[in-house]
Amino acid sequence: MKKPKVIGIGRSKAAEAQPVEELKEAKPQEPTQTTANRWVQSSSSMELDSPEDMDIRQILTDLVVVDPENARGLEIKPEQIRENIDLLKINKQDTDFDDWKQAYEVKAAKLFNGLTLVDLMDVAEFAFKLGSPENLINPVLVWREETRFHLIAGERRYLAHLLLGATHISANILDPKPDDVKISLFQYGENHDRSDIRFKGTIVNHRRTIREWEKQHDTKISVRKFAALKSIGKSKAAQLLKIAKDQREAFNHALNNNLITSIEQGYELSSMDDESLNNAVAMLVAPAAESKGESPAKKPAPKKPAKFPSSFKVTKKANKAALGYMVSAVLKGLDSKELEERIGHYDMSKTDELSEALEEIVHYIEDKFV
Repeated sequence: MKKPKVIGIGRSKAAEAQPVEELKEAKPQEPTQTTANRWVQSSSSMELDSPEDMDIRQILTDLVVVDPENARGLEIKPEQIRENIDLLKINKQDTDFDDWKQAYEVKAAKLFNGLTLVDLMDVAEFAFKLGSPENLINPVLVWREETRFHLIAGERRYLAHLLLGATHISANILDPKPDDVKISLFQYGENHDRSDIRFKGTIVNHRRTIREWEKQHDTKISVRKFAALKSIGKSKAAQLLKIAKDQREAFNHALNNNLITSIEQGYELSSMDDESLNNAVAMLVAPAAESKGESPAKKPAPKKPAKFPSSFKVTKKANKAALGYMVSAVLKGLDSKELEERIGHYDMSKTDELSEALEEIVHYIEDKFV
């Protein structure tokens, strides 16, 4: 008799509310005795009484492949955990959570930093509270390809099993594979309400939906259709479509480095021309590099012209991004190579150099037009 599905540790609120009927269509009614079926049966620790129960299995964690386009988009990867399992493996015993967390983070910080460390600690805390693979109530969701199992949902649960040293994980197996549009929509439904999902992961998911839908239908997706697929308003859908379709190098650099954190910021950047976008991204990159103790790459600067007595003073509280955008707009409007050479070497992320650039513009205008 098929066991009813229950909700517990490892299942997000969004996943609880998300219908899965679309994915269930892909489950075969009568499994054939393929190589993959025999492998799953041999690796399973469950006794299955009927074909309808055959979608829930214990599978080897070594055979699970994570989805690089999953909206979850964790920075910590399975191979990083496996390579450092001797140091990272969680042995809970009777340790107090706060004491364990402090000691574990000290160890983890020797290997990772930044968002990778943040994501590792998130997964490790979940694994600590889970305690044992047997306590996982909600199986991960995978589709099967021969002896490999591609993860659709449950990346955090899967990584937690690796940290616990588990050799098997409970999985709901779909065979054959659902189409990529359905996979992307399921992942979006499971993750989009999470407060810890980064904007980058959301856009990667939208790009997958757009790409696969347009491939299936051989036409461009409309705002109306995209809004219907994602269950969002048309205004929001229009903004997300514009962001997702922006494949310029500077935009992707900012996105992939998690420098774009909201729809508003992403839409503003995607609406810029190439020159303005490059300048805006450069100003986003500089503070991020400084926070990591790095020096952002800069072209060799030409010799600066003699300074004018400055009548401009850009304060630390000023919106440097907006002022830099204004400088770019003036350069474009005046279309002067001379002016571009005079201020092109200034670093617009620094208040003193931004002040000097504004001063140069004023003196150029005075010389030429006043």
